[in-house]
Amino acid sequence: MDEVAIAIHIEPLLDAVKELNERFAHMSMLMETKFEAVHRMEAKLQAYDRRSTSRSNCAFYAYEDNKDQHVTSRCCRYPDPVSHAIQASTRQLCEKCLQPRHREECGITCQICGRAHNVLLCPSRGGNHSFKRRKVGSFECCLLITANKFIISELSKPRPQLGDAVIGQPITVVPTPCRILLS
Repeated sequence: MDEVAIAIHIEPLLDAVKELNERFAHMSMLMETKFEAVHRMEAKLQAYDRRSTSRSNCAFYAYEDNKDQHVTSRCCRYPDPVSHAIQASTRQLCEKCLQPRHREECGITCQICGRAHNVLLCPSRGGNHSFKRRKVGSFECCLLITANKFIISELSKPRPQLGDAVIGQPITVVPTPCRILLS
């Protein structure tokens, strides 16, 4: 066979190979876009799954423990600002939004006093002074809520640390009876 005859047979084969290469490149692009769409859909499904996971209506309870599905503001077990503050501190919640995780500065302020705490933690809520007897942890104490401080006075053993607490800081105990604090 001479070169012309070989060229006549090879020319259509080269054209077919070029066409197959173009089709393969086109199919590769289509597959790549489909894979990207699948990855985007998976990310959206994971985000939806995270958002739709059952969680408690009350910030102070785990989902399983909140049997009556009450909201945080209607919590009977933690009804006042002091118990809210104690539970928020115990559960390591943000004092502004009562969420366990959030961005650095959530920007929420109290609607009652305008300070940087959640309205449920506001000592001004429900009057200037409030006096309650409560069991906190393993000790019974007397709680005095003033305009900007929660003061806990110990009534029984074991004896906690001494001091007082401002909103947003750990709550500690003053060893003075509540009747003296009120005068």
